[in-house]
Amino acid sequence: MRVEKTNEYREWIDSLKDTAGRARILMRVDRLVHGNPGAHRIA
Repeated sequence: MRVEKTNEYREWIDSLKDTAGRARILMRVDRLVHGNPGAHRIA
């Protein structure tokens, strides 16, 4: 899967002060890119 990061996304992720939170977001996005949505339930 190919994912493009927009300038808006880059500015937002770079502006996050919480480094642990930023790391969690980046890890989650990376998992989604590789087809692993993690634990989720269908409503």
